[in-house]
Amino acid sequence: MPLRKRTAALVPLALAAFSLTVPGPAPAGAPGSQFRPPALEKDYPVRPVPFTDVRLSDTFWAPRLETNRTVSVPYALRMNEETGRVDNFRKAAKLMTGPYKGKRYNDSDVYKAMEGAAYTLLCKGHIRTDSFYADWSPRRQGWVDSVCYVLFFFPGLIAFAVVSWDFFTVSFGRGERAVSSPWMPILWPLKLALFVSIVLLLLQGLSELLKSAWAAHSGAWLDGEGR
Repeated sequence: MPLRKRTAALVPLALAAFSLTVPGPAPAGAPGSQFRPPALEKDYPVRPVPFTDVRLSDTFWAPRLETNRTVSVPYALRMNEETGRVDNFRKAAKLMTGPYKGKRYNDSDVYKAMEGAAYTLLCKGHIRTDSFYADWSPRRQGWVDSVCYVLFFFPGLIAFAVVSWDFFTVSFGRGERAVSSPWMPILWPLKLALFVSIVLLLLQGLSELLKSAWAAHSGAWLDGEGR
């Protein structure tokens, strides 16, 4: 090998050896170091608040939440019924017969509608006939809410929880994977998330039922506000 090429090949090795032998600057705060990190502010100007304590009353988001309550959520629930998306869950629970209808990802539309309905419930924007309901006394509102939770809310969600748990156990036992993706991710965590979300929604409904029962008994809402 020519001398010039040998010298060029040895230069990187020499630089690497030199960097290992020459001491660098001491870490920040170490003995002998002249660098000191800047002092952190004691109080951060922004502090987090619980999500459930956030209420939007502005002129931009509040009207859109009202549109969700009166238009978007009812429309999504109705379309899930009309297009057979909810029927697919009934078939899985053996409440109906027939083949699966639509694409496999159609199930996610039902989940999204449930998320929107849950957030609407959290904001006390129930899908109900407010033209009558708003004029009722807290005691009457509490009775109506309690009856509706017991007769309509809990039976449907409990059935949905049973079906989703069956989805999860079958998917977990088979090691089900998505064949539409080269990655082929496992699917049981998503189906477990569906079951967990239903359980959380049931807990939220239980909280609302207890508050409704209190209003029916005492004639006043716990938060001091009318529904």
